[in-house]
Amino acid sequence: MFNLKKRRALFIFMTCVMLIFSMSSCSKIGKADKAEEIVIDESAAQGVAGAEVAFILPSTDESAIGISGWVQKSWAGVKNYCEGNGKTYTWFVPAWDSTQGFSSVIDKAVSGGAKIVVTAGPGSAEAVAEVQGKNPDVKFIAVEADGIQSLIGYNTYAVFHQVNEAGFLAGVAAVKGGFNNIGILIGFDNPQMNSWCYGYIQGINYAAGAGGTTGINVRQQYVNSVTVSPEIQDIAAKWYADGCDLIIPVMEGGNLSLFAAAEKAKKPCFGSDVDQGELSEMVLTGAVRHIDASISEALKSASGGDFPGGTYKWFTVSDNRVGLAEANWRMDQFGYSLSDYKADFEAFKTNVDKQRSSLKVESISRKDPGMNAFEALMNDLEKKNIGFNAIK
Repeated sequence: MFNLKKRRALFIFMTCVMLIFSMSSCSKIGKADKAEEIVIDESAAQGVAGAEVAFILPSTDESAIGISGWVQKSWAGVKNYCEGNGKTYTWFVPAWDSTQGFSSVIDKAVSGGAKIVVTAGPGSAEAVAEVQGKNPDVKFIAVEADGIQSLIGYNTYAVFHQVNEAGFLAGVAAVKGGFNNIGILIGFDNPQMNSWCYGYIQGINYAAGAGGTTGINVRQQYVNSVTVSPEIQDIAAKWYADGCDLIIPVMEGGNLSLFAAAEKAKKPCFGSDVDQGELSEMVLTGAVRHIDASISEALKSASGGDFPGGTYKWFTVSDNRVGLAEANWRMDQFGYSLSDYKADFEAFKTNVDKQRSSLKVESISRKDPGMNAFEALMNDLEKKNIGFNAIK
């Protein structure tokens, strides 16, 4: 059913793997002084002391900026805006994963001349809250910094994306594509990753009920990793051998290990967060957020006179900022065309059958933090012809 180009897919995969190990050696600093400025992307040659815009990585792993995922896409939003508007830019990586670590590197960016600082991830929330007051002339753009909502200052604007909506649409696509033995691999048990997967399961459940589809089984497992690993590839390989006909991931760099297993088994998978269809022809589509567009838009407002400091915004399907990857669409091989998806997107956006307004979220369904997040959802969900197995 697939027109495979094995050599090309393998080459792309190995390139991504090699990138993980090589990016740090391209850095202009040593591991002992990671709070110093890093310029790895050659197209960011302006990234020197005095750069107007600074991007703070959401982790201490500098290789994340070069892997196809949300960090790379966030950086693309910074780079594209700055290059298109004649602004200098650079990026920094925290020396350690803590509020102090993020605060320290933000201070370094500001002392180096940054007038706009873009931070990404929940780990930066308290750090931004700490530094925003002592830097009144600096504008901060906090991206997916869950927890900052109640701490936001007048010179900070925060943006979030309703990723469970994208997940829901992916779940609908999986069922309408004829898949009935579906696996979900998740990096960690945290609100950000669980949100995607709450959408997946509810989309599967909705589509099964609406279409009268029976016999759908879903399995879910946390892999406790977001990097390439043989363990993730082994789990995916065993699932495929056990009859799984589609695996949906949220594992950042760990997605690459799934793609390798899918290539070997010649079975399909989805990508996640960004369009990853170029990494493997086994990737049919995936739930995505257009985080680069949101960052570019925020930078435009920060550079102009309409910066919405002191506020935050959730981007949704209504803004066309979340949905499914379309550029490398391969679901039509399974009877679900791009036009079918666009019709489902509009139906979801306009809340047909209350599918959008009835979405359940972890913070409400998971009353007992000791319970598996997805067992909590299944207990709170009116199930429509699906079985579920949370693998410990």
